[in-house]
Parts: sequence; structure tokens; C-alpha cells
Amino acid sequence: MPFRVQTGQRSVEDIGTSFNINAYSDEPSAKVTLIEGAAKVIGKKNLTLRPGQQAHWQAEEEETLTDNADTEEVLAWKNGQISFMNPDFSCIMRQISRWYNVDIRYTGAVPKARFFGIVSRNVYLPTILEFFEHNNIHIKQEGRTLIIAP
Repeated sequence: MPFRVQTGQRSVEDIGTSFNINAYSDEPSAKVTLIEGAAKVIGKKNLTLRPGQQAHWQAEEEETLTDNADTEEVLAWKNGQISFMNPDFSCIMRQISRWYNVDIRYTGAVPKARFFGIVSRNVYLPTILEFFEHNNIHIKQEGRTLIIAP
């Protein structure tokens, strides 16, 4: 039985499938990645996705379709992992914020560092903060807030 998932002004219609939606309000764009089956994104354009394709959009812009999406990265959360495949630092911190239920605050410019890798969700937050410290990114934890300083 098909169903729809509403994400802001778009909806994704399941057509017997497996897909992932990343549409957090604090992210600059939303993404739907099809793993298997078929799904339809209904928005400014109506796109029917095939396995491995990803539709993405920002606010009022038209949807864009990408072939050969990195489904391993997309499904990392489902496998208990955080995947860092060259995102900007603020993207990494938004993921950490969601995983560890912490707020993020910057006291200066957002670091320009980029990281590659996959981290198990079982890794304790202090271990991740220690990793950043070894990479010259200074993060202080005060209660549920991570303060990133230059």
C-alpha cells in the first residue's frame, strides 16, 4: 500500500520501496535517496527515482536529481554510524548535535576543516571531541552545549 511522507512543501510517495529522507530544519537542503524499488518526489517537479538516485533541493528551488548516490553514507545512521565524507565542519557538528543531543555554539568563525571517515555511534562524545582537539579544533563542553573556539 503506497504511503506519503511530507517534508515541508514536498512529499515523497512510496511505491513499494526502501528510501531515506534527510530533511532536518537546520540543514540547508533536503535529500531523498532511493535504495530499492521506486519513489516519487512531488514538488516543483515530479521526479520518479530509481535505485541509487537522489533528489535534493533547497527551500523554494527546484529539485535536482543525482545518479549514483553514496547509499553507504546515506544509510550510515541506520547502521549506527556517523559518516563524514568531506562535509563542511558545520555539517559534521549538526550530525553530532543530533546524535548526542547537544547544542552547538561558535565563538568565532566556523573551522574550515573537512574530514573523511565513519565513526561508530557507540563512540563516546569525549572521544570525538579529543579527535577534534588533536586536529587543532578547540571544543569545550559546558553541560549540553559544545562551544567551538578558534
